[in-house]
Amino acid sequence: MRTWKAISGALVATALTVGASGATATAAAPSAAAATTKCSSGNERTIALPGKPDIWMRVMLCVERVSSSQHYAYAKVYWDASLIGGNRFDGFKLQVRLERNDAVKATWTCDLKRVLNEWDSGPTNGHFCGSASSTSTLTGGWSADGKADYDVDNDGKGYLPAWQLGGSPLVS
Repeated sequence: MRTWKAISGALVATALTVGASGATATAAAPSAAAATTKCSSGNERTIALPGKPDIWMRVMLCVERVSSSQHYAYAKVYWDASLIGGNRFDGFKLQVRLERNDAVKATWTCDLKRVLNEWDSGPTNGHFCGSASSTSTLTGGWSADGKADYDVDNDGKGYLPAWQLGGSPLVS
């Protein structure tokens, strides 16, 4: 039996063999043109919420080469906070940029206000935001970068200076 599953945006066939000793699964070896994904780390912050428990957040920016000419940038957002009544944010926009050698090739903006206000924590595999994409045969220097613009509810400050996120490592 052969099943298909997505791994880093690419479909990979998995063969399942059942014999006298039980079932074993083997995956096809990735080819030279297989997807390559690299993600940032360290984009963490605890945001103070007046009159409410603070919220801890992590944003991982990822760049993925899915073929020799197709690149994507996306974010995975993680957070943890106590379940509250009311809002944490009056606005929260996350911008993801696909860049090549620090030149912006595409952008994508996610409005995270609703999920951050309604959910006490993000999914264990991260809340997906994206994706900016580009078709180009140029190789090397591709990365994901981004920023978060947010307005904390009831702090009287409006939108705070942008949270500039550390970018991903480079892919070819």
